[in-house]
Amino acid sequence: MAFVGRTMNKKIHVWAIILKDSAIHVQEISENIKKILEGAEKLLQSGHYEADLIESIAGSLEQEWKQFAMDISERGSLLACSVSFHKKSEEFLRRVRSWQDQLHDDSYSSLTDIDQLSQLLIQEVNVKKEIDTSYEAVSAESKQLIEALQKPLLAGDERDSPEFSEAASHVMELFLNVHEHHRQLGILCDAKQSGIRELIHMLTLEQDITQVIKWIDEHGEPFLDKHTDVGMTAEKAEALLKRHEEFEAIAKNTYTNANQIKEAIKQLQDTGECRPDEIRKRTQYFDRRVQTFVGRVEERKQILEQAVSFYSNTKTLHESVDKVKALLEIEELSDDPDDIAKVLLKLRHQCERALENINQSINDGRAIVEHVTRGTQDVKTTGSCEHLEELISELEAKKNVLEMAWMRRREQMELWQQLWEFERDGEQVSVLTLVILIILLKSQHKCQFDSMEKNLNIHRRS
Repeated sequence: MAFVGRTMNKKIHVWAIILKDSAIHVQEISENIKKILEGAEKLLQSGHYEADLIESIAGSLEQEWKQFAMDISERGSLLACSVSFHKKSEEFLRRVRSWQDQLHDDSYSSLTDIDQLSQLLIQEVNVKKEIDTSYEAVSAESKQLIEALQKPLLAGDERDSPEFSEAASHVMELFLNVHEHHRQLGILCDAKQSGIRELIHMLTLEQDITQVIKWIDEHGEPFLDKHTDVGMTAEKAEALLKRHEEFEAIAKNTYTNANQIKEAIKQLQDTGECRPDEIRKRTQYFDRRVQTFVGRVEERKQILEQAVSFYSNTKTLHESVDKVKALLEIEELSDDPDDIAKVLLKLRHQCERALENINQSINDGRAIVEHVTRGTQDVKTTGSCEHLEELISELEAKKNVLEMAWMRRREQMELWQQLWEFERDGEQVSVLTLVILIILLKSQHKCQFDSMEKNLNIHRRS
């Protein structure tokens, strides 16, 4: 029985036959032993004169048979375990080639149907389970067989023979061979499943991207291409702005989808489930299209807001400029040069602020015209541009009038200020001259008095 665990293929079948034949023979012997023991029991009950000898022989026979039956059972179990191990090992190794061929098949890379790929992924997962189940069965059988071959020996047990050690080594060698194939198959399974998952992710991503770009192509861009006018009044510009905001509300769903796609792309990059170059190749165009579209939407909104502001400010600018111009035409002036300086400073601030507002509106108007005329020849936009040009021309004319009025009034007030300052300075000089004259007169009279007093003293001494 020492050949257990060292042979395969055809001998597995032989072992199975031996197991079956042994069981039959053991059963036959067991029946014979039973009959012998029953006969001995009858002799003992009949009071046979050799009762002691019969009892001794029957007891020895029964004991030896039990030991023999135990040995046969253990050998049978060991042989059955070996047969099972070799069968399962042989079955695993026999299927390795078909598994490898299936796992090396990369024809899935040409599939574009996500449902087909998902079904294929399920099949590949099942193949992996099948491989693992087959391997686990071999592993369990090998463990059980090696434990049986290497369990503690009893006195006289033949498992201490070289054949049993060799058998245990053979079982381990065969298991290691199965283990290595299982490891290699696991690598192939993981690689193929990863490839299928990557393709599913990429196709799903492409579907989502296609939906977003389709909406941009069929709805978003046509709306922006159609609505390029800014109107000719603040009311019309406000109506266009409101319509644009309604369009933005509709486009919000597309923005949300685009952001979700970007988040999915980031997650794929972070998890490493897909190759970065594959992600970039499939998403670069999407990024450009979305960014361009969002930029156009924002630009359209800004230009409409600018148009509303321009039309509203133009009316108020004319009114404010007329008020400033009216202030510049007031001829009455104070006699106090300090008051003139204060009025001049106030007018300077008002004129500079008005001119600054006019320049800002003119620049806004030109920016609107430039944006509207860029790449469009629509009749509506042409009319709006002509109207804008007229308003800009009116503002420039208003600006020139205000600048001339401010320059004239400023020069006039500066001259008046200089005149008042000159008169004030003249009065100060006159007063100073009078004071000096008085001082000089007082000084001259004092000199004459001193001279007369000196002459009088001289006359007295003589």
